[in-house]
Amino acid sequence: MTTSRWAVLLAVALGALAGFVATNLFKRPAAALASPKYRVPATATEWMSVARHLGEPGSDRAAKGALAQALASDAALFRTVVEDYGRTEDRPLRATLKELIVASARPDVLAAGMELTHGERGLERGAGFELLARLRPTPEGYTIAMRAVLEETDPTALAGALMALQSPDLPSNAEAHELLPRFVALAHHAEALVRAHAIQQLADWDKAGERATPIVLDAMLDGDRVVRQAAVGAVMIGGLRAPGLKDALLHVAANPDEDPTTRGSALYALTRFALSDAEQAQYRERKEALEKLERFATAH
Repeated sequence: MTTSRWAVLLAVALGALAGFVATNLFKRPAAALASPKYRVPATATEWMSVARHLGEPGSDRAAKGALAQALASDAALFRTVVEDYGRTEDRPLRATLKELIVASARPDVLAAGMELTHGERGLERGAGFELLARLRPTPEGYTIAMRAVLEETDPTALAGALMALQSPDLPSNAEAHELLPRFVALAHHAEALVRAHAIQQLADWDKAGERATPIVLDAMLDGDRVVRQAAVGAVMIGGLRAPGLKDALLHVAANPDEDPTTRGSALYALTRFALSDAEQAQYRERKEALEKLERFATAH
């Protein structure tokens, strides 16, 4: 496993919390994705039928471009898809719809996301915040996300608000003073996804690392995999270097019961630490064990 492979694993650990890791496909303009060999769906029903199968093996890349192009050119279809996105409980489909909405590059994508955040259901509000999290940060989006982080009670909407909390500028000390205690509290939330996002926000906002470090250490032992992944990612996000973190990361990397992605991310995080000769030996031993595991998995 190369260093670049570890970087991919770390990116997965940081990005998996959103439920979907976008490929380069969704970063290109809709017009560039369209293929003359693939017909743009004529109705909303046909559009959604194609979208539901995009995650399947062998799905047509041109179909994704055609769907994004259709959203870009048809305002009525766009509104229908946004409504479906806001109410679906199917996480993979929801992630696909979100990325296609973003890929449409319509000027009203931001407004659509903002409108969803005012929905009656937590699922709808969460979808709105998740959409905002995929867009360039704006003062309006930041303000509404901050209010939701402080006041929201629905777990789905709260997790989305934590994702969308992206300041377009340097946050003020007053904002940090208000939000840090909230992040600490949410790091112990009953919902794993809320804990995961709160831990990473805490690591990002707590510049001294004094509040984040003990919570990150505890989170590496959390019973939920997504929280453990978030804790390893938080070490990188916050540039945490406190005593104990090296041992915790070495333990994660050596744990045969841990998810390989989390173990690989822990190894990558360790490259940012000053390691003694003994720690370097442990690092290489864990790296070799993980590479062996990967070779075995590939062979079978």
